[in-house]
Amino acid sequence: ERTSEASLLAARYPLEVHLHVQRHKMSLLPEAPAELEQWCRRSFSLREKRLQQFYSGPRKFGPETPAPLSEDELQSEWRKCALFWLASSGVAGLSLLLLVGWLWTAAAALLWLLL
Repeated sequence: ERTSEASLLAARYPLEVHLHVQRHKMSLLPEAPAELEQWCRRSFSLREKRLQQFYSGPRKFGPETPAPLSEDELQSEWRKCALFWLASSGVAGLSLLLLVGWLWTAAAALLWLLL
């Protein structure tokens, strides 16, 4: 089903959302309001054609883009993150123990001096 305002109001949300972003230099856009309106209408017309092709075909806008990382590379990166987290947590825990030990030693020394 093609998403429409009615389907959104009926709480039938799309499972996927595709964004097609195209940048245009301001210097290339028409300055006259009537010409700019025509440019906008052409842009929306192209968008509608692209959507018609999407909904009538295999539901792809273009060629598949390869994932930036393979599954093995992704697992390797997750392992690195986990190891970093464990190591940094260990260092933080050790630092806390040293701080507590130092405070305990300072308190014992102060108590020894006072008595």
